[in-house]
This record gives sequence, structure tokens and C-alpha cells, in this order.
Amino acid sequence: MLRMAATHGGVVTTAAARALGWDKRALREAVRSGALHDLGRSLYVVPTPDLQTTEGKHKALCRGGLLLYPDAVLSRTSAVLAHELPVHGVDLSRVWLQRAVTSEVITQSFVIRPKTDATVCSTDLGSATTPALAIIQMTLDHGIVAGVVAADQALHTAKITSEELRRVAGTVSGWPHSARVTTMLSLMDGRSESVGESRLRIDLSVAGIPVIPQQVVLDNEKCFVARVDFGVEGTNVLIEFDGLVKYREGGANTLIAEKAREDRLRRLGYVIVRVTWAELQRPQLVLFRIRQAMADAAGARGPAA
Repeated sequence: MLRMAATHGGVVTTAAARALGWDKRALREAVRSGALHDLGRSLYVVPTPDLQTTEGKHKALCRGGLLLYPDAVLSRTSAVLAHELPVHGVDLSRVWLQRAVTSEVITQSFVIRPKTDATVCSTDLGSATTPALAIIQMTLDHGIVAGVVAADQALHTAKITSEELRRVAGTVSGWPHSARVTTMLSLMDGRSESVGESRLRIDLSVAGIPVIPQQVVLDNEKCFVARVDFGVEGTNVLIEFDGLVKYREGGANTLIAEKAREDRLRRLGYVIVRVTWAELQRPQLVLFRIRQAMADAAGARGPAA
């Protein structure tokens, strides 16, 4: 039976287990011994470290839902996750499915909505709606930040194009919360390379601080010096998101190289602001630091020769 579960990402239904001779008592004993984890009504999964994460459990539920309902398709947030895109700040307690029902059905683990004629893609988790449609739906459901974060990553990894996203967005024009989609489209930018960069860029945009993602810095001889997460337009202010963490993971040599890089940028007249994940929880403090850096840069000389 465990071998069967392995063919479905470690997930098995109660019906399939019974067909192999595993009754309720055997399943309870497997859960008690740690061989199986009770994933929800009629579903069990072979325990893995991924199940300790919210996203890992949601993916297992996605596989389980498609086993329970063979005609189903993953949609909305679940489809976004199936396409290996970030689902930042989103409730993952239930899996979103589309299948042949006449009205919405909500269970402990699933939200099932009537199937549409939308294009279906294959993913590692199973059949799902397209990345563009899933992002638009998640934006409608969960707001601008969740949508921008997913759209940025989808654009950055070339899973979709901005034209495709805008075309799908046109199909929900006038729907409840469609203004969220309009704003998401105005803020998305595939140059951002991480969830944190997208989050920070949204805060800066809302605050009226225009930035250039992945700005390339050249010296006065037009030679490459560095590529930084953001440059504030019209200023000598550069912003690096969570840089200390990134470089700490590379060890001492990487830290030394980063310090030399930063020293060179400062000699060229740039002011550098570093922002960490923890600081994103205090956006007003981050904005104060960046505005102070902009004031300092404005009062200083331009890049040195």
C-alpha cells in the first residue's frame, strides 16, 4: 500500500487502502506508528519533512483532492502553488478545485467550484488552470500584494508574459474586486527576483518612491561595478534587500568580497540602504531610513571621479 502511495506523491485514499486489505484498524495503527499521517477525511499521506510546512501540507492535499475527485482541476491559489509560484500571505487551509458541480461546495479540506472552459495545464501536482488565470483569481481573492508577488515571479521565470496576464485580466473586468487586478497589473515587475524584493517594491511604490529594480552601476569609465536590488530614480541611493543574509550564507570570503563591493560603491558617491525581512514588518521605519538616505545623498557631491 505504501508503494501505491509513493506513485501519488505519498498520498493514498481510504478506498484505495481498503482495496488492498487495509481496514480502519490497520490505518489507525499505521498512523499511530508514524508510517502514515492522517491528512483529512478519506486521505492519508506518507510523512515527509515537507508536511511540517503549510505549503507542503497544501500540496499533499492537492494530490489527495485529485485522487478523490478524478474529474477535478486545481484552481486559484492551489493552481498558483502547483505552478511553483509564491503564495505569500495567503490562507492555505483548503484546496481550491473546479469540477462538474452546479454550485460551490465547501468541505473541511476543499473548496469546489463549477468547472469552466478555461485552459488546463499539467503540473507536478496534477491538472491545474493556467498560471495567468490562477494569479488573476488569487488577486481577486487575496489582494494586491499576493498577486504582485506571484506575478513578479511568473514574469521573472518566463512562465507567463505581461500581455498574457493583461488578456486574462480583461475577462474579469467589472467583477467584484477587479480593481485589485488593475492595481496589481500596474505594480508587477518581473525584474524583482524574490518575494522580499517584490514586497519592498510595493511599499516604495505606494509611498511614492520610484525605484529601478536590478540597477546596474557603472564607474566613470563606464565599467561594471555592481548590480543592486534597487536604485532610487534620480538619486545616488541604492537599496539592497536582506543582503547580509544572502552574503552570510556564502561564508567569510563572500562577506569580504561584498564589503569591498560596497566600499567601492560608497567611494563613487552612492548611499546604500539595507533592508531585512524583519524590517518589512515596520514599513514606516524603512521608508524613513530611505528618505533620510535620499536627503543625505542630495546634500552630498555626486559620484566621484
